[in-house]
Amino acid sequence: MTLTRPVSLGWLGRVALAICTLASASLTSPALAVEPMSTGAAPGVAGGVLLASVPQEGVIDFAVMRDGARIGHHRVTFTPRGDELIVDIDIRLDVSVAFINFYAYHHRNREVWRAGELVGFESTTDDNGKPNQVEVTRDGASIRVKGTAFSGPAAGDMLPTSYWNPATIKAQSLINTQNGKLAQVTITDLGDDRILAAGREIEARHYRLSGDVHVDLWYDRNGIWVKTAFKAPGDDTLITYELMGVTTPAVTSGSTTTATREDTGGAQP
Repeated sequence: MTLTRPVSLGWLGRVALAICTLASASLTSPALAVEPMSTGAAPGVAGGVLLASVPQEGVIDFAVMRDGARIGHHRVTFTPRGDELIVDIDIRLDVSVAFINFYAYHHRNREVWRAGELVGFESTTDDNGKPNQVEVTRDGASIRVKGTAFSGPAAGDMLPTSYWNPATIKAQSLINTQNGKLAQVTITDLGDDRILAAGREIEARHYRLSGDVHVDLWYDRNGIWVKTAFKAPGDDTLITYELMGVTTPAVTSGSTTTATREDTGGAQP
C-alpha cells in the first residue's frame, strides 16, 4: 500500500498509540443479525457490560483507514468459556512507502470478564520494534495494573481502552491497553446519527471522548461498537474505523475446518 502523504515514524507511533487507546454486530440490518450470547447475567451488572448484546462467538472486523487509504485492521473476538467471556483484540498496521515496508505495528490483548466484571487482561505491543506490555489482575474490589508506563492500583470498575463495551460512554477514567497509563476522560453525547457500517446505512449514537483521550465513538441501538474516528496527532489527518462485517469463527467437523463470512461488499481485512 502506498500512502498519499509523507509519513514519519514519529507520526505513525503516535497514531498507533492513539489507536490502541481507542484501542458485532447485531446491526439494524437483518443480514448482519447475530444471536446474543446467553450468559444468565442481566445487562448493566457490575462493570456495566451489556453481555446480552455481545454476538455469540463473533468476530468483529474494522478496517483502519487514514484519509481513505487502508493502513491496517482492528479485530475483536468474543468467546464464552463457562461463566466467563473472553475478548481477544488484534490490531495490525503495516505501512509501505513506494512499496517498501516502512512501519509495522502489532497489538494483541486478551480480556477476561465474569458476571460483567473485568477479571483482568494481558496485552503485548510491538511498535515498530519497541515493546510495550500490560498485565491487569483483579484484587478484590480493586484492580492492579503492571504496565510499561504505569504500575499500581486502580479502581475496580475501571475499563480498558478496548471500546467494545458500551459502558465506556459512562467512564471517567480508562486503562490504556498499550502501556497501562490511567487516562482521564470526559464524555459528550452528540446524539443520533446515521452512518455506513458493513456497507449499509444504520442508526447509531455518537459520543466524543476528550481529556487524555480524543476520539469519537459510535454505538448502534443495541450498544454495539460500529465506528471510530479521530485526528492523527501531529498532522490532523483523519483516522477512521470502518466496520467490515461479522465473521462466524471456524467450525471444525472431523478433519475439515470451515469458516463463513457475511457479504458486506467490502474487502476482507
